Amino acid sequence: MTTIIEQMGRGEIWQGELTILAIDGEWRPFSAMVVPDLRSNGEVNQISAVLRDIRERKDFEKRLEWEATHDPLTELPNRLMLMQRLSSALERSARTGSWVAVAFLDLDNFRIINESLGHRVGDSLLRQTAEKLDSLVWSRDMAARFGADEFAILMENLETPEEAEALTERIRKSLSGRVGMSEVELLMTFSAGVAASDGVRCDAASLVRDANAALHEAKEKGRDRTAVFNGQMRARAVDRLSIETGLRRALRRDELRLYYQPQVDLQTGKINGAEALIRWQHPDHGVLGPGDFIPIAEKSGLIIPIGSWVMLEACRQLARWSVELPNGRDFTMGVNLSGRQLIQPKLIEEISTIIETTGIDPAKIEVEITESILLDDVDRSIHLLERMKAMGLKLALDDFGTGYSSLTYLRSFPIDVVKIDRSFVEGIGTDPDSAAIVRSIVDLSRTLGLRTIAEGVETDEELTVLRNLGCDVAQGYLISKPLAAIDAARLISYNPTW
Repeated sequence: MTTIIEQMGRGEIWQGELTILAIDGEWRPFSAMVVPDLRSNGEVNQISAVLRDIRERKDFEKRLEWEATHDPLTELPNRLMLMQRLSSALERSARTGSWVAVAFLDLDNFRIINESLGHRVGDSLLRQTAEKLDSLVWSRDMAARFGADEFAILMENLETPEEAEALTERIRKSLSGRVGMSEVELLMTFSAGVAASDGVRCDAASLVRDANAALHEAKEKGRDRTAVFNGQMRARAVDRLSIETGLRRALRRDELRLYYQPQVDLQTGKINGAEALIRWQHPDHGVLGPGDFIPIAEKSGLIIPIGSWVMLEACRQLARWSVELPNGRDFTMGVNLSGRQLIQPKLIEEISTIIETTGIDPAKIEVEITESILLDDVDRSIHLLERMKAMGLKLALDDFGTGYSSLTYLRSFPIDVVKIDRSFVEGIGTDPDSAAIVRSIVDLSRTLGLRTIAEGVETDEELTVLRNLGCDVAQGYLISKPLAAIDAARLISYNPTW
């Protein structure tokens, strides 16, 4: 007000915003222009004011500000507001020496809920989770929605980093449990990752990155648990980033390779097919197996272009071998498809184009899919497999026996081949239980008109037992390790008998 009075005394017009107490007792915002009327001696005789009620504009500005800093679905603070609050908290922490922590909580298997029950149920579940989470955090702290099914908690003024872990675990367990949704009841679990800092040499982005790395660790160890960030996680996160960056380069620089593991027909003892297995010819680390990079390719989405390359290269090799090998016309090629590939909309069109381009017989391609992936969404899986079947492809159920509903769904899936997991083959000659399981799988498959391929065969005794049990095909290190194309062709042409 001093500014207004001073300007009035100088005979100047004042413009600005004022909050005025109205006669109904409510404080209201106004846009004001105040004009002084001076006497001849320079004193203010009177003032005139023009006021305009700007409540609507102020409400609109507040709404815009709220929408910029809050999630519209859950009404929790969003990522932007969390990062702003976290930066301020870290500045205070550097002065006071108290601890600041960030925790991420992720709803386990939320994608399956969305796909099976619909987004309306998923959105309702997220709103319920947000409401409960907000009620569980302390008043000094803040809950936020950070991503699709990912929530965050900012914890301030902690005495020890262990306090952050205890608070997060308490909240995680409180969120978990049975939830009634429409006509179904869901058993919900959460994974959590925590990172803490006393403000020394730490910024908001780094702390969020570390908490996310801890969350990733909790998921990899089986979910439904809390993990606390440590230096080893940072090293693994750096390694994952390095591998992802290198994979992008590998696709451009033709560093990926296919190796082929021969398969033996147990009736004739001859090699009648092979499984295509990817390798990475890394410029610094040599040949890397799929376990070193495929999980990262899955999470980053790079598995889509990598999988396309594998299918094309395997079909090209099959086309060459069908001409070059003695039994080339009858030779089959197994090609693995990942879960991410199965949900991409252009998969069928892409495979069809590859078959047409390479000119191969689609019946000589055995598309291998793990049963756990198919069981994620049975109806969608059946529809997809039927479309592949209509193209003439052979379908193999990989790692059979490791899923939780194998026998229930075996008749439902339009498959041609059952691949017996190596965990059942190992020790089959000495372990009666393993032999009984394999016998059951072989007998069931034969009843359903399906071929069986045993994986991981490493001893003559295992091969003999499998042959006696009626298994159709064997694959493993006893026959051969995965080989480069030229070496595989040399072995197959040599025509050994097992």
